[in-house]
Amino acid sequence: MKRIWLIAVFVLLTAVLPTTTASAKSISYAPYYGYEYNDYDESTAAPVGYVPFKSYYSRDMGLEVPLDVPTDMLYDGKDFYILDSENERILQLDNNFKLIKAYENFQSEDGGKSIVGAKGFTIDSKGNFYIANTTNNEVFKADRDCRVQKIIVRPDDALANTDAPFSATKVTVDRKDKLYVIVDSVNKGAFTFDSNGNFLNFFGTNPVYKTSEVIMNFLRKRFMTPEQRKGLKPSMPTMFSNFDFDENGFLYTVTASISSTAVPDTVRLLNYQGKNIVPSGTIFGDLEWDRAHYSETMRTSLIDVDVDSSGFVNLLDSGRGRVFQYTPEGNLVAVFGTYSDQLGGFKEPIAIESVDEKVYVLDSKKNSVVCFVPTKYCSDLRNAYTAIKNSDPENSQLAWTNVMKQNTNSQSAYFGIGISLDAQGKYVEAMQKFKLAGAHVEYSKALREYRKIFIGENYLLLIAGVLFLVTVMIFLVRFGKKKFAETHGTAYSVLETKFTFPLYTAIHPSDGFDQFKSRKITSYRMIFGFVIAWFLLKTCQFFYTGFSFNMNRPLDYDFFVTLFFSVGLFILFVSSNWSVCTLLDGKGSLKEIMSVCAYSMLPYLVSILLSTMLSNILTVEEATFISLVTVIGLLWSALLLVIGLQSIHQYSFLKTISSIIMTVIGMFIIVFLIVLFYTLLHQTVNFVRSVMSELSLR
Repeated sequence: MKRIWLIAVFVLLTAVLPTTTASAKSISYAPYYGYEYNDYDESTAAPVGYVPFKSYYSRDMGLEVPLDVPTDMLYDGKDFYILDSENERILQLDNNFKLIKAYENFQSEDGGKSIVGAKGFTIDSKGNFYIANTTNNEVFKADRDCRVQKIIVRPDDALANTDAPFSATKVTVDRKDKLYVIVDSVNKGAFTFDSNGNFLNFFGTNPVYKTSEVIMNFLRKRFMTPEQRKGLKPSMPTMFSNFDFDENGFLYTVTASISSTAVPDTVRLLNYQGKNIVPSGTIFGDLEWDRAHYSETMRTSLIDVDVDSSGFVNLLDSGRGRVFQYTPEGNLVAVFGTYSDQLGGFKEPIAIESVDEKVYVLDSKKNSVVCFVPTKYCSDLRNAYTAIKNSDPENSQLAWTNVMKQNTNSQSAYFGIGISLDAQGKYVEAMQKFKLAGAHVEYSKALREYRKIFIGENYLLLIAGVLFLVTVMIFLVRFGKKKFAETHGTAYSVLETKFTFPLYTAIHPSDGFDQFKSRKITSYRMIFGFVIAWFLLKTCQFFYTGFSFNMNRPLDYDFFVTLFFSVGLFILFVSSNWSVCTLLDGKGSLKEIMSVCAYSMLPYLVSILLSTMLSNILTVEEATFISLVTVIGLLWSALLLVIGLQSIHQYSFLKTISSIIMTVIGMFIIVFLIVLFYTLLHQTVNFVRSVMSELSLR
């Protein structure tokens, strides 16, 4: 009896395990890597979001005549439709891609209507087809019996100033069956027609991309005659490559980029007035070029867009053979797909559709449709974003925690948890998460709310602190007046000493700098102290500026760069000014020039310290105060520098300004000579090494 049970268990496992393994294999492998972008637009490894489930070929669809370079695909909420224009038909397929019906032999009053070369089609609310008959420069409407009901041709009145053909490539309809048509030879926007086929207007013109060619032509025009300008090719906006309506009736458009990486405005969300409501500067697609497989032909080229039932946006990039999925707010969810012969790889992706979370891509060279399904990581990520959208902070935090368990480096997870904590009023914890997510604006908003609570709980202490500071300021003003007063028996105040003189010159620059020659009151220790203080404050500014305003990464700190832009600039200015003013009969010595430059920095150094401190308590909306402090410090220091150089060189005001301009030019010349010397020295060393190498081989 025991043996019979063992045999039964063995048979059961034998039957079950192969099925389980095969099922897991079908969705567990992807011929590409997953990645996402951090807040510095750098790609970082991430779990794969979508994996290929199955490819549907002609035999799977039950087609007697196989697909022949299909050009478009759509899903009407129930069935799939594929435009197989070379075979002059539209295929209706169920959710398992089994053929339901083939629509072919379209007939008009003049006879048969060929759709060879047609690139796009759509279906209106009544089930009628609108086919962009590209080769024949027309769009026609046909019913389910393949009878052509209406033919839309070139609206000559709208194109009076051009002979561009009406080569329609893509069509779509809105809720009121208004027709939108993309014509690749016309860049005024999408043509719109009413249900009777009458032209209405152009909708949503693309902006002109500021490419290097456009910029060069703009500069060249400044130096050209009117006749030469006429010969230049005008800078024109590019036309959409495709579009799709979202659930709110807004129109998403995509435009194939002309650069190796994604650029702004290739994805636009147009409202009813045709205005783009995507935030300015938002970029969709790959943000950095593929270093491992880069070539000039590999470019971001968005050719189709699909908005799924949950509002997530799928973009098809034919340049790299990838699909990018975004939230409606523009947050990257997943990147999947590649060019390869494997399952999940493309040869020429041409169209994209989605059903719930599944994504389908039509490949015109493979003559197939590949289905992608989300991994657990991607499903959890989608659920987490949806929870944020539904204003459910507790469930959102739980969902984002599940995402973080699968990807601890995900900045999206930290961002989502921060949003949830912020909605729950846990602002300190939210600020910590926003810092990890690199979310500067959200951090600033949480800081503002936390500051309100802090002020409300400690307003008595804050009032006492303000009164104390006012008292201290009054005391310092009175104390300063006494210290600035002339000491009994001398012509100078207490602050007119070697080590307090920078403070005196900041308040009385003209009188103070005049004493450089009469009293010899300068000090090398003070000079070096100010220069070192500049370097240290620049370093502190890099690391300790408040997160709301700090875009620096600790890893990006460069000791020598900071040293050059503080100590190096000081040395360059002093040496250049000394050289220039020696030629211009300036009376200032090298030590006096160094002292003027160092002492003049005091207001600027104080402004760096104050702005760094303020950045930790102010929000992004209050950045004006930080800018004001910085500008006051810079202008004050610049004024001290001009007065000081005028005093020690005994120049007029205009000659002082001229000498400063020449000093700046001299700084560039010195840098150029240093670089030239380094280059020559480097070449000489290489030459000597090569000679020594040749001699050693003989």
